[in-house]
Amino acid sequence: MRLPTITLFALAMADGICAQQISVSLVAPNPLVMSATTATGTSSWQLPAGTLPSFGNYPPAPGANGRPGWLAWSTEAASTIARFYIYQAIELEPGAVAARVGANELLFLVSATSPAAATVRLDWQAQASPGVLLPLVTVDVGDDGGVDFTQAGGGLQHEVVIGASPLRIRVVLDNQVTVPGECSSALVVDVRPRNDVAIQKSVLGCTGVAPDLFCEPTFVASGVEFARWVAFGLPAVVVLGLSVQPVLLPISTPVAPCLLLPNADAVVTLLGNTHTVMLPPAVRPITFWGQGVAIDGQGNLFVTDGYRIVAQ
Repeated sequence: MRLPTITLFALAMADGICAQQISVSLVAPNPLVMSATTATGTSSWQLPAGTLPSFGNYPPAPGANGRPGWLAWSTEAASTIARFYIYQAIELEPGAVAARVGANELLFLVSATSPAAATVRLDWQAQASPGVLLPLVTVDVGDDGGVDFTQAGGGLQHEVVIGASPLRIRVVLDNQVTVPGECSSALVVDVRPRNDVAIQKSVLGCTGVAPDLFCEPTFVASGVEFARWVAFGLPAVVVLGLSVQPVLLPISTPVAPCLLLPNADAVVTLLGNTHTVMLPPAVRPITFWGQGVAIDGQGNLFVTDGYRIVAQ
C-alpha cells in the first residue's frame, strides 16, 4: 500500500478520536418587551431576562392576550455549524395608534472545547406594508461595544476564533409601527468552520433522493464531514480515494447512471449517518474524492453524490 494511501486510510479511520464539542446558548440581558397604544392608553408586556431555551416564542401564539407583536427564536449546535435565528413581527389593526417590539437585546454565545477558526455569516431579511418603517437591527460580533452590522449593511462575514471562552455576539432589535399595517424581520447568524478546504460536487448519485449525501467542513480536526440525508435510509459506506477510477455499476435507473468515481483507497461505514475525515496540518496539502455506496434489500448497489475535496 502506498504511503499516501496509508495516510488517507488512517485519517478515515480516525473518526471520533478528536472530541471537539460546539456549545451555544442564548441570553436576554434585559427583559424582552413589547407594547401597544390605543386611544385609551398604552399596554406593555415583558418576558423576564435570563437564559432562553433553544426554541421559543413570545407570546406563545401571535396576537395572544391582545399583544400586537411576536418574537420567535431558535439555536443550533452541531459539528459543522452553530446557528442563531430570530423572527419578530407586528400587525397593527385599524384603530390602534402604535405598537412596538423592542428595543430588545440578545446575546448569542458560541464556545468550543478546543480553539477553532470560524467565520460568522449573517443574513437579514425584512418587509413592511406601504408607509410602515422597516425594523432596526445592530450586531456586535465579539461584544466589544462596536457595531459590525446594521439594517443598511446588506450582509456580514467576520473571521473569528472560538474556544473555551465563548464568542459573544450581541444583537439589538427594534420594531415599531405607528400606522395600520404589518412589519416583520428575520435574522440568521451562522458560525461555520474556517478550514481552508474547497469542496466541489463531482458526480451525481443514482439513488433517486436528491441530495442524498452532503460533504461540509467540520469543527473536528479541521476536517470534513460526510452526512447522508435523513430521507435516504439504505445501509451505506463512504468510498475515499486519492485518485479517480470510474466504475459503472451494473444497475440501470431512470435517475442517472450509477457511476462510482473514487479509487477505493479507504472504505468506511456511515455509523450514525455521518463520518468525519480529519485533516490536520501535517497531511496538508491533500486532494481526495469521497462518494457513498448503498445497498438495497435485493442486493443492488447504488451510488450517492460524490465530492472532490482540496485541503490547503
